Amino acid sequence: RRKVVPRVDAGPGVEPTETVMARDLEAVKFRYLSQDSRWRDSWDDADQGHQVPRAVELSLQYEGWGAIRWLFAVDEAVRLEEG
Repeated sequence: RRKVVPRVDAGPGVEPTETVMARDLEAVKFRYLSQDSRWRDSWDDADQGHQVPRAVELSLQYEGWGAIRWLFAVDEAVRLEEG
């Protein structure tokens, strides 16, 4: 669930309402492919030499559908700045 307002610039006093983002969603899982090609369940850039992962996998587990996976490749030229 997430809270939404009727428009982006809603003024003060406009109460957000809750809406369902995904029905029958049972689990959400992220995995990260390190520079040494190992999948990790969490990512701390400080532990990885301030580098981004080579790829990020998003897996959504739906009741009745099973798992749906997306794999996002990350450009090797991208680096996180320290600090």
